[in-house]
Amino acid sequence: MSVHMRTGRGTTSLVTAIALVVVGGSAALAAPPEEEEEEGTKNLSVPVILADDGEKAGLFNAVTVPGLPTGDADYTNAVPGDEVPDGDYYTGVGSDTYPSTVDPEFDADMWGADRTVVTDVPVVTDVKWGDNLLSHTFPGTGTQPIRVEVNLFAHDPTAFEPMLGYDAISLEGEMRDELFGTDGLAAELAPMVFAPGATLTILKAEEETGTYSEVAVSERLMPSEVNASGRLIYGFNWGSPSGVANPGVGWYRLIFTVPDDSVVQLQDALLGDDEEGEEGPTNVPYIRDYKTATIDVALGAPGFPEPVQQTGFFLADDFGSSATTLFEYGVPEDEVFMGDWDGDGTATPGYRRGTTFSLRNSNTTGVPEIVFGYGRSTDEIVVGDWDGDGTDTIGLRRVSTWYLKNTLTGGAADVTLTYGRSTDTVLAGDWDGDGDDTPGVRRLSTFYLSNTLTGGSASVVFTYGRATDEPFAADGDGDGDTTVGVRRANVWYLRDSLAGGAADLTVAYGRSTDTGLVGDWDGDGIETLGIHRAL
Repeated sequence: MSVHMRTGRGTTSLVTAIALVVVGGSAALAAPPEEEEEEGTKNLSVPVILADDGEKAGLFNAVTVPGLPTGDADYTNAVPGDEVPDGDYYTGVGSDTYPSTVDPEFDADMWGADRTVVTDVPVVTDVKWGDNLLSHTFPGTGTQPIRVEVNLFAHDPTAFEPMLGYDAISLEGEMRDELFGTDGLAAELAPMVFAPGATLTILKAEEETGTYSEVAVSERLMPSEVNASGRLIYGFNWGSPSGVANPGVGWYRLIFTVPDDSVVQLQDALLGDDEEGEEGPTNVPYIRDYKTATIDVALGAPGFPEPVQQTGFFLADDFGSSATTLFEYGVPEDEVFMGDWDGDGTATPGYRRGTTFSLRNSNTTGVPEIVFGYGRSTDEIVVGDWDGDGTDTIGLRRVSTWYLKNTLTGGAADVTLTYGRSTDTVLAGDWDGDGDDTPGVRRLSTFYLSNTLTGGSASVVFTYGRATDEPFAADGDGDGDTTVGVRRANVWYLRDSLAGGAADLTVAYGRSTDTGLVGDWDGDGIETLGIHRAL
């Protein structure tokens, strides 16, 4: 077995290798043509959880090759099982001899980390973008491709059986410019995660509007690879090394997505270490929802500032015309609502996708903290504190029947009542200031509000606004009881009492196409305005 080595990223030659290639979005094993020269290969040192149909990742074990590389060293007599007297060695793969699955009979001097396949339980996963994307400034022109890397790590490694990997060490001090070796010592390491079918999309911001709408790289499968230090990562070279210039100066949004049916759930955006000590603009990553991670990156020195948020939540802490809190959560097509899910006095977002509710306890971009299924996708959502414990929960209206839960879980309704007609618009609020929320409906321009959860006749009836107005409920003066208002186009008309008459407060906020929201965003006891903008 002849081994030839030379330094340089991706150029270290080892024994004839099994190459990692992408087939249908998943990495698979493919033996190189017999007539081609020997190729270098990188060997797994960090354990990995193969999610979904993860065995398609084509990971492999490798035989050890003793000795430090010195120039064009020739290890003709190296064979599997040889001792490693100096403790430092490279590894290679014998395509005709060594299988691509874990073999418990492998000797201790094999460099091949543990891996396990998970198909039926959620794998909550931390996300780390490549350090270069987090902290470096990129030129806006030229032919040098931009390296895009995404690393997924198990958020709670203790949820899985202990997994072993191998210490990866730099043999020549070149770090990224060499293929790492190992000292042969096993180590319990936090496993990485691989899910086949992950995609990358890159959007460019329009200079005039700041909206990320121009597609720079259409949705494409994100290939996996084992990097120099033995980690299984997603990697993509953005731009071409063959002379095609990169997309040019501007702001770009990189969107990494795992399939909706994957067991992988993205948890956090982890900042990486800036190994070169550079500071970039504001390349800050975030999780858009539990399937999508995003980072905005500047190329060159754009002649316009970082694009302002164009979609998502815009919340105002007072009744002025400007939002004080802006963030994105979920995707634009989600059905959104607000509630105080943890009883801390502030309302935060939730969305329903199908029959699944995903709630978050802060007005920030991130992943859901509470997820459960309830009802049917066609049920109307109504949020309230039905039992007066200070925490909002979910209710549904199906035709004229209300199904109210006192906990943020699925299962049977805690309270069921019939109130109003199927064509009424539903509301909920603490109409009498006793601490619990009860139903209300608007029929044409008349409001019918109940102070009990028993159905029957309305406790309060009055007329306000027009039949075409959008009604809402709010405690706009912080006195502890809920009153009503209407939104007409982008103008909000709020009453401080449960009676008709002129509006006590009139505010223009948002656009007529926005979804209107009301809540106490800052915990001051006053419910103010917000909107969710999908487009």
